[in-house]
Amino acid sequence: MTTQHDAIAALLCTLALVLVALMPVAGSTRSATFPTASAGRRYRAAAVERAPIVGHDGMDVAAAEKLMLANLDEINVAVGMAAGRGADLVVLPEDNLYGAGYSAAGIAPFLAILPAARQLADHVIVPCTNATMWADAVAAARASCIARDHGVVLVLDMAEQVASLPNERCPPIGYWAYNTQIALDADGRLLAKYHKLHLYYEAQFDVPTTWAPVWFTPAKLDVTFGMMVCFDLLFARPAIGDIAAGITDFVFSSFWVNEPPLLTLPAVLRGWSSAHNASIVAAGTGSSWYNSGSGLFSRGKTLASWYNPGWQGETQVLVRDVVTFGAVLPPLAAPPPSPFRFPACGKRSSPMVTTFNVTASSSGTATAHAGGVTCTARYRVSETSTASEIY
Repeated sequence: MTTQHDAIAALLCTLALVLVALMPVAGSTRSATFPTASAGRRYRAAAVERAPIVGHDGMDVAAAEKLMLANLDEINVAVGMAAGRGADLVVLPEDNLYGAGYSAAGIAPFLAILPAARQLADHVIVPCTNATMWADAVAAARASCIARDHGVVLVLDMAEQVASLPNERCPPIGYWAYNTQIALDADGRLLAKYHKLHLYYEAQFDVPTTWAPVWFTPAKLDVTFGMMVCFDLLFARPAIGDIAAGITDFVFSSFWVNEPPLLTLPAVLRGWSSAHNASIVAAGTGSSWYNSGSGLFSRGKTLASWYNPGWQGETQVLVRDVVTFGAVLPPLAAPPPSPFRFPACGKRSSPMVTTFNVTASSSGTATAHAGGVTCTARYRVSETSTASEIY
């Protein structure tokens, strides 16, 4: 009899917990922010995976511009395919105008000079309509024309030169080189630009000295998008600021480094969208299995996904409808005060990867150093392990 009473009591407790979970919590907006799918607004998005035509150190400005325009010719075809399938928004990969692996001097001829964030908020700037004014950013002007010609919102990644302030002690060359993601509206207007916050083995670029949330709301889409580039995905910022503002939709450009089986990009993206109850339109470089990974993911569900398992580059255009429940926000008049400031010098940094071999029954300690941070891990390998591995 006691067992029966215990079972009934357990059942009643379970039902009570379910009822409590379904009740609205004071101050909570989850039920209002994330209603049923039928109540959400929709947009049609495309993620383009593409291997770029790659340049190299030592190119002059003319050669660099020629390379970027050649890449944009191919991009124009992919955007046309997406537009033909009804896409409102098209996202392109990171470094897709020139490739990766440059030195600080090598990236210099690729650097574009773009308007400041305040100018984007205060003025309608359409690079496509004034080629002379955009002589220092020919790739941005061409991309603006592609967006306007196809009538799509276009998100792409490029290298940007930003003059340093008089009170900044560095860089000694007088400007910062940023890995910059830009968003262009369907009429070619430059909507927003975001400087990649977390660099990954990118000696050619600088880490921004300050950070503030960046988002954009296209004129004809009832949705606001947050912006991220590659390694940013594994950190709280920049997404945390956008999510706090009510944004649930993100555009993501990447030149990812896959580490199967746990860090292949499609799996990471799906997990991220589930953890944040958000949607992400992600475009990856299709050079090979090592850098591939693109797709559209919404609140833990895979809408479309692509991973290139081979060594040859491939272009894929993934198009799906996405339901959004996020806030629709006005443009940022100017970046709000930074919640923190990075050190002004010693800014060119990369994570340090330390590897070690293990065998059956082995144990030990592994240590890695990066800047002023040291991480130590203790490990022990099972006696039943049959092969040596590298970690």
